[in-house]
Amino acid sequence: MARKPESDVDFAHYMARQGVTPLAERAGGARAKTGRPEAPPESSPEAPPPNATQTALLVGARDEIRRLEAELAATKLRAEAAETRAFAAEARLNRGEALRASRQAAEEAHAAASRAAADLALARQETTTATRRADRAEARLAETTAELTAAQTLLEEAAAARPEPEALDELLTRAGLHDPAIDFAALVETLAEHGRLGDLLRRLRVVPTSELAHYLDDRVAWLCGGCTSTRGHGTRTIVPVAPVECDVCGGSSVQAAAARFAEACRGARIGRVLVVGGSPAYHDMLQKLEPTLGVRLRVIRGDAHSRDKARAQQDVAGADVVFIWASTVLDHRVSELYTGPKVQTLPVRGLARMLTEAAGRLRPR
Repeated sequence: MARKPESDVDFAHYMARQGVTPLAERAGGARAKTGRPEAPPESSPEAPPPNATQTALLVGARDEIRRLEAELAATKLRAEAAETRAFAAEARLNRGEALRASRQAAEEAHAAASRAAADLALARQETTTATRRADRAEARLAETTAELTAAQTLLEEAAAARPEPEALDELLTRAGLHDPAIDFAALVETLAEHGRLGDLLRRLRVVPTSELAHYLDDRVAWLCGGCTSTRGHGTRTIVPVAPVECDVCGGSSVQAAAARFAEACRGARIGRVLVVGGSPAYHDMLQKLEPTLGVRLRVIRGDAHSRDKARAQQDVAGADVVFIWASTVLDHRVSELYTGPKVQTLPVRGLARMLTEAAGRLRPR
């Protein structure tokens, strides 16, 4: 049996092998046109009619073609169905991947939630412990506050029961001296000659001590022999002392100390200096030295009770550095107003010592 044709070309070959000639080949091609009149076509014998076998083959071929076309259409439908199933499978795969990712994310979230719950439990435990400690500390604070209040009450009662201090001149008058000032001077001179003046000084008490300090700074100038001729002491009484105890030089040259301070200010890029403390005499000396220092110098008395916290902070803001000059006329109610990183305390006496100490506190930039 002959092989079934699979295309138009195969069909033509198939028909040729069966002895069937296409009609176009039987008729022949058209003749080319020329200028001459065409000759009448030659007569040819008519082709014999197809026999029954050829007709049967032709019908079979056509049926085969229809069957193949139907099979091709069915194959296309099956291919489309397979493609649809592939798309559906891919969609299911994507959903599966998404579901697996969601499950993994859920597991990670659950783990994170577990860790957070553990941290929360630990934080609650620490909070409970801290609360208990705070309660105990608050109880101790209350006890300490009660003890402090009781101690203050005892001090106030003791102070109220203590008699008012008696002035020294009143004591000497009550002792029978008619001129306490002259007699006390003679007493001091006699005790000094016998080396017993220290015993008297240790027994003297001054309440409050700040009043005596202000009195001495306002009325007494402790000067060495080389500084007694300096100006700026006003009406203060000059008491000779050793150079190391001198209010002016402190045992060193004031001009040299001023030069060191000026150099330190230049190295530290300091242009505005505020000094809190010192007597009026010290202030006068500083004002006279200001032109040689190369800085803008401002001084505030240590007993300037008109200062408050706001004004003190304005003073600090307007200066590059603030020196609290301790060991001079300086009330704590004034010094405690000046705070901050710019503020430094100089616990020295004497102008030269103060300038030297201040120069050592400045760091070059």
